[in-house]
Amino acid sequence: MAPPRGKKRKADDAGSPSDVAADAKGIEVEHGDIWFADGSVVLIAENKGFKVYQGILSRHSEVFKDMFALPQPADAESCDGCPVVRMQDTAKDLGTFLSALHDSTARYLNPTKILPFDEVSTMLRLGSKYNVESMRADAIRRLKSCFPDKLEDFANSRTRTALYDSDDMTKYYQTSDITIVFHHCRHVIKLARSHDLDSMLPAAFYSCAQMTIQGIVARTGLPYELSDADIVRCLQGRNTLKLTLRRSLLDAVRQAGLEGSDCQNIVSCTSKKTRMVEQLCHYDLGPYALLDHGILRRILAIDVCPACIMRCNSTYDAAKQETWTNLRTHFDLPPPPPPVGDE
Repeated sequence: MAPPRGKKRKADDAGSPSDVAADAKGIEVEHGDIWFADGSVVLIAENKGFKVYQGILSRHSEVFKDMFALPQPADAESCDGCPVVRMQDTAKDLGTFLSALHDSTARYLNPTKILPFDEVSTMLRLGSKYNVESMRADAIRRLKSCFPDKLEDFANSRTRTALYDSDDMTKYYQTSDITIVFHHCRHVIKLARSHDLDSMLPAAFYSCAQMTIQGIVARTGLPYELSDADIVRCLQGRNTLKLTLRRSLLDAVRQAGLEGSDCQNIVSCTSKKTRMVEQLCHYDLGPYALLDHGILRRILAIDVCPACIMRCNSTYDAAKQETWTNLRTHFDLPPPPPPVGDE
């Protein structure tokens, strides 16, 4: 078992802190966060070294196991008495990956711990790259808590009116164990496309469409920017959601004051229905077409009789479910792939 993270040891025989390790051949590296004095291999990324254990890496990753099985040349690099492997990952990504391997149950694979989105992204990308299935699976579990394939599990400030006015946008996904904000949704779309996570795309596109137009089209130079085609999908889907929400609300309020219904005051409810329809004609509604029926009260201050409210809510809920079902169409996404094993 690997030593716990809290007991990491620096490689310094004199006992004093050391930030740089060098061998007789002059290889010097800055110590990364993971540096075990009795480690057996030094992984180097961006000239930052991580002294870890070949056995632990090989146990969790067939990629590393095969890598370490390759014969090494006589003049192979070494550092602090250990063989060196130069990695193509960023030092930040590699540090997170190695921390997840060594502190798995304490933090990274612990469902009670809330992780920053960037760390979950690294767990998915490097867990997939190095074939560490437990790490990849936990990252997918966390992401799917934000971007599920069922509407009832899609709980955020643009699907639940109780969360809509939250000032803390890090709590956009209230039920998740990831710290995530709007602009991360662009990264999720890229991750889903790169790692065969098609089921997350509809919810990810819906979430991305909640951003401002400027936020959707912004070019930041980061590797997870949306492609031009996905920017178009997001913008067109955003417009469709706004029209869909207006139609859903209109269909709902028209259920008030119906002749022959169980309405308790047709004259009053019909008058209020007319007022609400007029309001909807002038509102510039947002793209939050999956908000629950609390939106009727929040936007229109609906105050018809209880029987009419029940019909309005029921009609709106049915329309919302239809919107969810049609998200792939709204964002010009292909149909979902058939379940594994189906012809």
